[in-house]
Amino acid sequence: FYVKIPNFSMPNLIDLFLGNNYLTDTIPNFNLPNLIGMDLANNQLSGSIPSELGNLSNLTTLGLSENQLSGSIPASLGNLNNLIEFYLASNQLSGSIPVSLGNLSNLLEMNLYQNPLTGSIPASLGNLGSLTHLTLANTQLSGSIPAELGNLSNLTTLILTDNQLSGSIPGSLGNLTNLEQISLQNN
Repeated sequence: FYVKIPNFSMPNLIDLFLGNNYLTDTIPNFNLPNLIGMDLANNQLSGSIPSELGNLSNLTTLGLSENQLSGSIPASLGNLNNLIEFYLASNQLSGSIPVSLGNLSNLLEMNLYQNPLTGSIPASLGNLGSLTHLTLANTQLSGSIPAELGNLSNLTTLILTDNQLSGSIPGSLGNLTNLEQISLQNN
């Protein structure tokens, strides 16, 4: 499809899966209070991520990867307390990673790779005790790896390649006994 996404107002809709199409334009401000899953990945969506998505309190999956989204990641997404999967990879998102994302206590997977993100990795991500996969590769993140990432006891995958990170590798990462893959090259 080469179409825009209509501004849905469907109070009973729980899943919105429109990935792998040729959807264009911006993400509208949806009135979908019961939405649990949203997958708009692999389209041609542009513009910014609406901060109103942070009001979709039942959302467990947010997939916006592989579009042309720009601007910053809205801090309001840190309000999505039920979020389990968070995919924003391969866009043109810039600015820093919001500290508020450390509030996503049920999150299992966070993938923000291949965005021109700047600033440091927020220490608040160390609060994501359920997290199993963290991928922040191929961005422009700088500074040191926060020691707080050593608190992520369920983490199996940590990928921080192709950034501008500096300093030493925190000894606290040695606490990650479930870790199966760690990739820190090209920093």
